[in-house]
Amino acid sequence: MQKSCSADKSTMYVDNIRQSSERMREMLNTLLDFFRLDNGKEQPNLSPCRISAITHILETEFMPIAMNKGLTLIVESHTDAVVLTDKERILQIGNNLLSNAIKFTDNGSVSLAADYDNGLLKLIVEDTGTGMTEDEQQRVFGAFERLSNAAAKDGFGLGFLQPAVIQQPG
Repeated sequence: MQKSCSADKSTMYVDNIRQSSERMREMLNTLLDFFRLDNGKEQPNLSPCRISAITHILETEFMPIAMNKGLTLIVESHTDAVVLTDKERILQIGNNLLSNAIKFTDNGSVSLAADYDNGLLKLIVEDTGTGMTEDEQQRVFGAFERLSNAAAKDGFGLGFLQPAVIQQPG
């Protein structure tokens, strides 16, 4: 019995280490991507992509995370257009937005809506989380900016990439 308990604990510790390592890898990749984009060392990899494919990937990834936290995740696409975009960059932005929304929402829901209008792809994330003051809304796009409610949370302050990065072609 004691061996079984010890083996279960070991498995749990290994799983926790694996998950932490994966989170650290993702954070470092986000940081490196941010610097490459900011310095113009990386160009968008444009290809045709269906908007519903992007929202489906994000929904599949974040539904279990939201459910584990007791949150409702609502994902809707207002169009099913095929757009010429950098799918990986859009997924990274959506990932950052949803990750932050879930991280700072203790109960209720998080929603993602995708729309395409006049050549502009919009990802709109709303949540029932703690919210931001007007001052924080002005500061949120600063590089490495961490708001007061983020002090006890993991991250580099890259959840909202600078507008120049988000608004690059594609």
